[in-house]
Amino acid sequence: MVETIGLAVIPLIMILIGFLWREHYPKNINWVYGYRSFRSMKNQQTWEFAHRHFAKNSLILGTALVVFNIFIFLFFDAEQLNIWVPIHLAVLFLTILPTEIALRRSFDKNGEFKK
Repeated sequence: MVETIGLAVIPLIMILIGFLWREHYPKNINWVYGYRSFRSMKNQQTWEFAHRHFAKNSLILGTALVVFNIFIFLFFDAEQLNIWVPIHLAVLFLTILPTEIALRRSFDKNGEFKK
């Protein structure tokens, strides 16, 4: 039962964050809420870029996980669902990597946009 809830909740959280942060991310750089990394907190431009990029990735991967879940629920027994929760958590945390790569490619070490 817990595995089933975990498989449903993780993609839904990712989709919710994706929709929310596309336009309604935290406007001010802070240490409490938002996509917080060394690169994203350099300045307002990097902060906004990181949130939009992360939102896009979260929306895409969350939707992919929903499709993947449908496949899992159709072809696997309930007893086997616990093996998929760590994979979902890994996908959730792996949404960070492309955002950090995009920040590194788009901005220099001082947070200025590369030309």
